[in-house]
Amino acid sequence: MNDSYSKILLSIAVISGLLGIWYVTYQDQRASLEFSRLGVNQELLLSRDSLRVPPSSIIGTVELQFDFGNGEKRRFEGSIVKGMTLLDTLYGAAEAGKIEVVINGNKLASIGGLKNEKSQAWSIYRNKKKISTNAWGIPVLDKDEVLLKYE
Repeated sequence: MNDSYSKILLSIAVISGLLGIWYVTYQDQRASLEFSRLGVNQELLLSRDSLRVPPSSIIGTVELQFDFGNGEKRRFEGSIVKGMTLLDTLYGAAEAGKIEVVINGNKLASIGGLKNEKSQAWSIYRNKKKISTNAWGIPVLDKDEVLLKYE
């Protein structure tokens, strides 16, 4: 009886371990697919509460603000890691704030339903200096202030 009981416990332990491994793998694949859908490298998208990125990887903070041109502004602040870009920052803030962002190729097409038009368009500023909309690969640095302004 003792031998049968030990075999049953061992079987339960093995099955539990396999289920645990499968669950972790499944969740990681699901997260990778979601980040891929957003066009964001999962190692670069993080928040202060993130468990995926060790605190030693954080190199600073960045502030991103959306100015919708009608008095409405939304501000986000978050941790950054080495190699994080303006595009990563934009997608991270957009996801956190549930703001729709549409990019066609290298061009910012709309934010929050406000589309670029001849009379008004989205401009991007980094530390109060206007930059081109094709600058998504620019890395963000500690204390950077990014402004996306509809003007």
